[in-house]
Amino acid sequence: MARIKQAEKTKRPPAVQVTAARAKSATLLATPGIVRLLDKHEVCAIAGATYPTIWEWMRKDKFPRSRIVGGKSMWVSTEIEGWLAALPVRPLKGDKPLEVA
Repeated sequence: MARIKQAEKTKRPPAVQVTAARAKSATLLATPGIVRLLDKHEVCAIAGATYPTIWEWMRKDKFPRSRIVGGKSMWVSTEIEGWLAALPVRPLKGDKPLEVA
């Protein structure tokens, strides 16, 4: 009984694992001008999120929708690049506040 309670206290949220796809993801979008299809594992590695999270973002129109290619979900690399480019830039300490017109 004590072991179960101890295990529940130390339970951590699932982390995005460093896989071969995540290690390779840096080069996936590094080739400008080449359009390719990215599979689920590559997209998860690029976005740094799990597939259920990406699915939720797609449902809320916060992430590009996948295409069906041979019965599998695939994403167009240029759409993922556009999504990355549209992400907000994190402000740093000492930055001037943005002026709202």
